[in-house]
Amino acid sequence: MSVSKLLNLNIETLEKLIFLDQKFFPNPWQDKDWINLDLTDKQIFIIKSENTICGYVLFGVNLLDQQAHLLKILIEPRKRGIGLAKIALTDCLDHLKKDSVQDVYLEVATNNTQAIGLYKSLGFKILVLKKRFYSNGEDAYAMQKFLIQN
Repeated sequence: MSVSKLLNLNIETLEKLIFLDQKFFPNPWQDKDWINLDLTDKQIFIIKSENTICGYVLFGVNLLDQQAHLLKILIEPRKRGIGLAKIALTDCLDHLKKDSVQDVYLEVATNNTQAIGLYKSLGFKILVLKKRFYSNGEDAYAMQKFLIQN
């Protein structure tokens, strides 16, 4: 398994990300959202297993504020349950720290206990409950992890 930060999006990688997102993500983006993705304020990490893309992690990054927002993380179902998400997120957080990002935040559905457990195991703390955060009316927790302590 490898995790690599994308510096640019080629058409083949973009098509694979769109496929994975639309097939497996609970709230997929439209094609145009991916096509218009601006890598000046986003960082995408590709997860490969056996030289095939099997997932991705997408952050919004504000280097001025030294903060990142986990927007999406996806591991295709046949590769879940073997710790890839934890390994991938750990690598991503290390990359962000090297870019001087001080803290990372995210939102996660309150009923997604597996993801909440993963984030807690990586040091994320629950900040607040966001009522009806998702378009389907589900609540979310906002969580945060400090990468660099002042």
